[in-house]
Amino acid sequence: MADRRILHLSPAGLAAWAPGTSAAETTFPADPEGHARFAGYLAAHTRTRFTILIDLPDEIFSVETLPPLRGRDRERLLARRQERIGATSPYLTSLSLGRTLGSPPEERILFAALTRPENLDPWFEALIQAGAIVSGIHSIPFVSTALLAHLPGTTSTAPQLLASLGPAGLRVSCYVAGQLRFSRLTPAGADPWATCAQELQRTRQYLYAQRTLTRDTPHQPLVLADPDHHAGIRATTSDSIDCIDLTALARTCGAPPPVGSDSLPLLIHLLARSRRLPAIDAPALGRAHRILRASHVAILGTALAIGAGIALSAADYATSLERDTENTQLRAHIADAQRRVEHLRATMPVAPHPPADIHAAHAQAIRLHAAANIEGPLQAISQVFDHFSQIDLERLEWALAPTDPDPALTIRLQVTLPVPGANSRAEAFALALRTATQAAVSIEPSAPTPQGPTEATSARQRIALRFDFPQSAR
Repeated sequence: MADRRILHLSPAGLAAWAPGTSAAETTFPADPEGHARFAGYLAAHTRTRFTILIDLPDEIFSVETLPPLRGRDRERLLARRQERIGATSPYLTSLSLGRTLGSPPEERILFAALTRPENLDPWFEALIQAGAIVSGIHSIPFVSTALLAHLPGTTSTAPQLLASLGPAGLRVSCYVAGQLRFSRLTPAGADPWATCAQELQRTRQYLYAQRTLTRDTPHQPLVLADPDHHAGIRATTSDSIDCIDLTALARTCGAPPPVGSDSLPLLIHLLARSRRLPAIDAPALGRAHRILRASHVAILGTALAIGAGIALSAADYATSLERDTENTQLRAHIADAQRRVEHLRATMPVAPHPPADIHAAHAQAIRLHAAANIEGPLQAISQVFDHFSQIDLERLEWALAPTDPDPALTIRLQVTLPVPGANSRAEAFALALRTATQAAVSIEPSAPTPQGPTEATSARQRIALRFDFPQSAR
């Protein structure tokens, strides 16, 4: 059976941890020699499952609001927001923070992106080249959410600022109602706890500016450290700080004892045990894992098929003695059914309309059904809207003349777009729609959308577009 390793990636390089240990079994520096050694390590661990734990300072967090959408519309809007936030990095993750109580309600999403993919690419490339099985990629602040349920003497209503120490430095993370909102990592000096109060204050000031915290709302500063360091931490600030006993917490969680105030062994233990933690998206790394899962499913399916085949063979053997009698009875039933069909045909009344009229009506119904199939045109229009984010759809209508011998589909859109550059943008939009739908697109301008006195600079122009689809386009 394959074993498991946690790969801790920090500015210093990469370290391989076995779950349940207090120290890394091997380390690889962040240089070409370390990358080469790591490739050799992977060649010797072909049956190992890896989970990657990112502990880098190059991570940004952004809370965005989405309208109450579902299905494909929500997925497309979510992808566009992710593309905008992580434009320079393919490594992103997101977490739903729930819906607001406004009218209409809005969904809040926390996006996190690693801003310097060049620090990860050499390690990821080695994993891909080795065909290693990577079950997930996670970052320290998201894994730390698993700690909140085990912290003694904490309140679940007040926002929490959690400071912890690891090989990468001092990390301060903000959690509201048990959900991550922000995290920052700073290198640790000779005495990392000497700057703990200062880093907590800097994080507070940033969260005040982002309106994640307010100065009137109480929050709870928490420091995860060895008991020998608690007195020194409290001496560096006049604020009230709750110091959490790291050794006792590790014992409560069933983790190995920490070395000093290093919280990494505890986080690695929680990562190995936790499920459904937010994961960073890296499709190329997950390919080997997906192939392994597919092979397991195929093996299980083969075993089930073999078992089913054996059972069916036994059932066939048990019923083979009765088949001759059943065949005789079946032939008798078929002959009787044929006689009944012939009798029904002889007694069937004549149709009230000539066959030619019936065939013509049926052919017209088929033409109407084909012309009314608007799924393809609407998908093409939706894809064009994805490339024109400043154009908003207000209304969509479609029409079809049922009495037309050759019915043709007509679609009419009413959209709004910013007044500056409206004509050129509308022409480009119409050209893209014409190319995507292969229909005749015409523009019908109208008056600007009414705006309030404070929105004079954001006036929008309303236009109507008509799509005429030829009969040959269906």
